[in-house]
Amino acid sequence: MIDQLLQYDFSLNEKHNFTALAGFNFTRTFINSQSSSSSRGNNDYVFTINEPATIVLNGVVTPIITTSTNISESRSASYFGQVNYDYDSKYLLSGSLRYDGFSNFAPENKYAYFPSISAGWNIHKESFWKFSPTISSLKLRGSWGKAGLNDISIASTYGGYGVASYALASGIQRSNIPNPNLRWESTETLDLAIEAGLFDERVNLVIDFYDKQTKDRLAGKPLPSESPFSSMTYNNGTLQNKGVEIEIGAHIIKAKDFNWRTNFAFALNNQKILKLPDNGRL
Repeated sequence: MIDQLLQYDFSLNEKHNFTALAGFNFTRTFINSQSSSSSRGNNDYVFTINEPATIVLNGVVTPIITTSTNISESRSASYFGQVNYDYDSKYLLSGSLRYDGFSNFAPENKYAYFPSISAGWNIHKESFWKFSPTISSLKLRGSWGKAGLNDISIASTYGGYGVASYALASGIQRSNIPNPNLRWESTETLDLAIEAGLFDERVNLVIDFYDKQTKDRLAGKPLPSESPFSSMTYNNGTLQNKGVEIEIGAHIIKAKDFNWRTNFAFALNNQKILKLPDNGRL
């Protein structure tokens, strides 16, 4: 893995504060594994696999030793940048952009852009805000952004092979149906929230409204019964999660040698399927 990060912070007139960040990440994963197993041993104390390869059960030749190997390699690369700005800690603005690539996708689908932007307003820092014993701080914030998921193997795109046997002969056969049209799964999130500090920050309240839409979901698509395989990896439509989360935290007792803090959380989520892949039927 290689990580490179460059960050620069500066201020103008002591009120305009900026943070600029740029980076690069490269990750290479290589897996080489072997496994062997046997059954119907003479006793339970098996230290080595030293059994006959097959046994005859009811007149049928049955293998009792199985072996498997797995060799896989994947690479991912990401370029990203972010800029943060705040004016006198009252107005907050941030934007970022990622350009991610993953080797297990086909060449035309390896890379994808994932932008995001957020803004915040600390209302209690305004000159018109007067101290209130009830509401000591108040903040509004909102954000929109995209995030990607690449949870596939190279076999999902290009196909895989497995060992097959017929009578006493051995060979290889396809283990799945490839899908070279696989794309990045992306989740687009819209978030609006209000944060409040009550009674001189003894009580904190957060109310968060969100709308998440996951598009091009990477999942298995069932195939007809006449197919030699039960499913294939596919970009399966759009799924929406929409709801509200409420968090309340309170310092019940705040003493020199003893603190008692209580937290309460409530969430309401509504999940809906907005789009499904075409199944060839009306």
